[in-house]
Amino acid sequence: MYRSPDRLSSGPLLLILGAAIGLVITIYYFITPLTGVNGSIGAGLVVFSTAIMLAAALIHPILPSGMVRATLKFLILVDAVCTIAAGYFLHEWLLIGAMIVALAGAVMGTASGIKPLSPPKARQGVAA
Repeated sequence: MYRSPDRLSSGPLLLILGAAIGLVITIYYFITPLTGVNGSIGAGLVVFSTAIMLAAALIHPILPSGMVRATLKFLILVDAVCTIAAGYFLHEWLLIGAMIVALAGAVMGTASGIKPLSPPKARQGVAA
């Protein structure tokens, strides 16, 4: 089975790491008293969205190339950006840091799927 280069790069690993750390942070803030957001609906939504991001990050590398994989990449990017905004509104600065790591991994994973343009090859054996 052939694997594309972006599946072996550090982008998906950073994404999984950032999402996992973000999930641990959001669960901590959600269940710990005196954090200011414990038990709130907003913090619960952030726990849910970060868990979805982690699941998508784990599924993403095994999907074949195509529209489903491209859509999942886009949704992961949107989830990371929106979770950064939620972390800002909830004053969860560690979550913002974890989501920046996840966003960097998502961007690296997305950018590695783009093939660079190669210069045209010179024709051999043709006299000029």
